[in-house]
Amino acid sequence: MLVETRSLSVKPSTALRSAFDELPKRLRARRTNDPCAGLGRNTATGRRIADLVRSYLRALGNPTDIGRQAEVIAAAEMQVLAEEARAAALREPEKADLDAIVRIQGAADRALRRLGIKPSTGSHVPTLADYLSSKGRPTESTT
Repeated sequence: MLVETRSLSVKPSTALRSAFDELPKRLRARRTNDPCAGLGRNTATGRRIADLVRSYLRALGNPTDIGRQAEVIAAAEMQVLAEEARAAALREPEKADLDAIVRIQGAADRALRRLGIKPSTGSHVPTLADYLSSKGRPTESTT
């Protein structure tokens, strides 16, 4: 038989990769390696979306999970859409659909909450006591 004459030098096949194993960078999509790769950065809108994506990813600890990155991109796009709707309403108030603006902003806020990013409530200016306590120095009490 033909099977009997085969040499045994054929290597056994390697174990197949699990669907959840991390692929090498060269085998992944460009957008997976760089979440901002597909964004058109030649426009102000594209640059704003890319800025928000980078900011949100940084706030989340730069996740490499593809699904999480897609959620971040969607949240950034919703935020920019809400910003543009508000800007259009300010340019032409007589044509503004305030209900649509409220719905868009609500969707953007929900997308941020799903990510676990809380909107900033403004910058906190530390007091002298805050600074000294962060350095481990005792503060004098005024009694």
